[in-house]
Order: sequence, then C-alpha cells, then structure tokens
Amino acid sequence: MRNSGTIVACVLAVLVAGCAAGGTVRGWPGVGGNRTGPEAGCPPIMSHFDDPMNNYGTRDRMLSNDPPWNKPHSGIDFDVPAGTPVLAVADGLVTPIMYNELSPIGAISMVLYHGEDTDGRYVFSFYSHLSEQRKKPGERVRRGEVIALSGTTGTKEAHLHLSLWRTPVGPHPTAFRAFMWRAIGRSDRSILADPALSWADPRRPGFDPGRSYAERPIRLTYPLPCTPPPAR
Repeated sequence: MRNSGTIVACVLAVLVAGCAAGGTVRGWPGVGGNRTGPEAGCPPIMSHFDDPMNNYGTRDRMLSNDPPWNKPHSGIDFDVPAGTPVLAVADGLVTPIMYNELSPIGAISMVLYHGEDTDGRYVFSFYSHLSEQRKKPGERVRRGEVIALSGTTGTKEAHLHLSLWRTPVGPHPTAFRAFMWRAIGRSDRSILADPALSWADPRRPGFDPGRSYAERPIRLTYPLPCTPPPAR
C-alpha cells in the first residue's frame, strides 16, 4: 500500500453528490437491465450509473430542485427486498465513515477499501440503505463474504446502492479511523466510476466461490447473491 503522506484520507465523493456527467461512459446495460439481464439469477438493476435522478419516481427528495438531489446517479441501485445479504465485491478492509449534512437521513452505509490498483488509484466500494451491518471498521473481508443486510434506511423503497470510487488520494496506513467522505458542490467526477465497467465477468458477474480471482487489477463481483450458472 503506497503511503500517500496524508494523515487523513478524504474521498471527495458522496452517495448523491456529483457534477456534470459529460463524457461519462455508461456501464454494461444488459447486466441486470430491464429486470432480467444475461445472468437471470442475479437481482435486477433498477437504476444505472449516471441515470437522471428523476428515474426514481417520487422517492425521497430525488425530484427536488435542491442540490445535490438533482444530480446524475453516482452508482447502481439493485432491486432487492429488505434483509437480502450484501456481499463484498472484492477483498477489502471495512473503513469508518464520517457522515455530514448531505448524507441521506438515517441511512446505514458501509465503505470497503480494496487497495491500490494497477493504475495507481485507490479503490473503495460504498454500500448504502442497509438494515444491518455484519462487519465492523478495521475488519478484513473476503470477496463474496456477507458484510451487511439490505434495507430501507434513508429511503422509502427497499434497495441496495453501490458506488465505486477510484481516487488518487490514498489512506495513510495508520489513519483509517480518520477516514471521511466529503460532499462538495462540484466533486471531481474522475473519482466516481461505474461499477458495471469493473465486473470480473460481465456475462456472469455473480460471485463464484469455486473460481480464482486475480488480486490486480481490481475487478468486482455482484454485491448480492446470484443463482450459480448451470453446469456445462
């Protein structure tokens, strides 16, 4: 892990903060799209990265003209009932969060730090609207391990939100407890990445316990249980 020389790792992102989405590439629209997707055993995607916020219908404050709620979607929303097991998308370290006034009110969230990728950026995954956390800050988790249960905290409809951050700012090895996520009016869009562009296998993104996954580059598996593919 590279020592960035910073005492506090500040990831300049927030669940719904963002800025103009010009030039952002959409993810794999077939994966979970249209409530089916190429792997029918995976829970469907109800909102993709960079979708307009008004795709949420009347839920929460998404139709409000009050920033940052009218920004492009900063992650993926999965349509699952409350109580669904949430899985780590890759090996990582549970990292503390410092909430602020722009955080979804009452939302239970988690962050995993996955380390430095081959491009020199530091990778974090963010999970929100949870009903229960199964892991504590400082614990290391393995890909596919249950880290939480999905829920309705900070929202009205049960679903799981997943964001992926690829930031040039890395955590100091001894400063994980000082980690914070900061909402600003115009966050650096370059650190927000479409999780669907990082699936280990876009055709079958579900976690396969019998498969070996490379440590680098960092690739993700589905954050929810999927039905195993039929034997070939």
